[in-house]
Amino acid sequence: MLCQFTFSNYRSFRDEMTFSMQATQMKEFSESLIPGGDSQRLLPVAAVYGPNAGGKTNLYRALEQLPDRKSVV
Repeated sequence: MLCQFTFSNYRSFRDEMTFSMQATQMKEFSESLIPGGDSQRLLPVAAVYGPNAGGKTNLYRALEQLPDRKSVV
Protein backbone atom coordinates (compact mmCIF):
# COMPACT_ATOMS: atom_id res chain seq x y z
CA MET A 1 0.00 0.00 0.00
CA LEU A 2 1.26 3.43 -0.90
CA CYS A 3 1.29 5.69 2.16
CA GLN A 4 3.48 8.54 0.94
CA PHE A 5 5.36 9.32 -2.26
CA THR A 6 8.03 12.03 -2.42
CA PHE A 7 9.91 13.06 -5.56
CA SER A 8 11.72 16.04 -7.03
CA ASN A 9 13.33 17.22 -10.26
CA TYR A 10 10.90 15.30 -12.46
CA ARG A 11 9.40 16.94 -15.54
CA SER A 12 7.50 20.07 -14.37
CA PHE A 13 8.31 19.47 -10.66
CA ARG A 14 11.61 21.09 -9.77
CA ASP A 15 11.14 21.28 -6.00
CA GLU A 16 10.35 18.36 -3.72
CA MET A 17 6.73 17.20 -3.91
CA THR A 18 4.95 14.83 -1.51
CA PHE A 19 1.77 12.93 -2.30
CA SER A 20 0.43 11.61 1.01
CA MET A 21 -2.45 9.25 1.73
CA GLN A 22 -2.49 10.19 5.42
CA ALA A 23 -5.88 11.47 6.60
CA THR A 24 -6.35 14.81 8.29
CA GLN A 25 -8.07 15.28 11.64
CA MET A 26 -11.54 15.66 10.05
CA LYS A 27 -14.02 13.32 11.73
CA GLU A 28 -16.61 13.17 8.91
CA PHE A 29 -15.57 9.91 7.29
CA SER A 30 -13.42 8.37 10.02
CA GLU A 31 -15.23 5.01 9.75
CA SER A 32 -13.94 4.50 6.18
CA LEU A 33 -10.25 5.19 6.95
CA ILE A 34 -7.66 2.40 6.91
CA PRO A 35 -5.68 1.95 10.14
CA GLY A 36 -1.94 2.07 9.56
CA GLY A 37 1.15 1.63 11.67
CA ASP A 38 2.14 4.20 14.30
CA SER A 39 -1.54 5.13 14.83
CA GLN A 40 -1.78 6.54 11.30
CA ARG A 41 -5.11 6.71 9.53
CA LEU A 42 -4.88 6.31 5.76
CA LEU A 43 -7.28 7.29 3.00
CA PRO A 44 -8.77 4.46 0.93
CA VAL A 45 -8.86 6.64 -2.20
CA ALA A 46 -7.55 10.02 -3.41
CA ALA A 47 -8.44 12.39 -6.23
CA VAL A 48 -5.96 14.62 -8.03
CA TYR A 49 -7.50 17.69 -9.59
CA GLY A 50 -6.38 21.10 -10.74
CA PRO A 51 -6.06 23.44 -13.70
CA ASN A 52 -4.85 22.44 -17.15
CA ALA A 53 -1.05 22.19 -17.24
CA GLY A 54 -1.00 22.02 -13.43
CA GLY A 55 1.10 18.83 -13.20
CA LYS A 56 -1.56 16.12 -12.75
CA THR A 57 -0.22 13.94 -15.57
CA ASN A 58 3.37 14.48 -14.43
CA LEU A 59 2.44 13.28 -10.94
CA TYR A 60 0.90 10.17 -12.52
CA ARG A 61 4.04 9.62 -14.64
CA ALA A 62 6.25 9.96 -11.56
CA LEU A 63 4.14 7.31 -9.81
CA GLU A 64 4.60 5.06 -12.85
CA GLN A 65 8.35 5.20 -12.24
CA LEU A 66 7.99 3.31 -8.97
CA PRO A 67 9.61 -0.11 -9.29
CA ASP A 68 7.35 -3.12 -9.56
CA ARG A 69 7.11 -4.71 -6.14
CA LYS A 70 7.88 -8.14 -7.60
CA SER A 71 11.25 -6.90 -8.91
CA VAL A 72 12.39 -5.43 -5.58
CA VAL A 73 14.32 -7.89 -3.45
